[in-house]
Amino acid sequence: MDYESFQKFMQKHDFDENELKMLNEIMKWCIIPQNKQKTKRKTYSFRLNENDMIKIKSIADIQWIPYQTLVGSIIHQYANGNLR
Repeated sequence: MDYESFQKFMQKHDFDENELKMLNEIMKWCIIPQNKQKTKRKTYSFRLNENDMIKIKSIADIQWIPYQTLVGSIIHQYANGNLR
């Protein structure tokens, strides 16, 4: 079962929020190879509108991902021309 199929499976069943978070984490560890070389990351600091950050954190909570991951994903997509 791939990650997308697992996500669809989780949506079909009546799991509570804590169970969904736990299952999601388990699936990430099972599907994503641990030996996959990660890209180098560097820490940056920048200022954002407070209301925008509140919205981003809310979206990240809904998707069950850390907000920094979501911000990084948005920046990556934009930098690669996939988000305009």
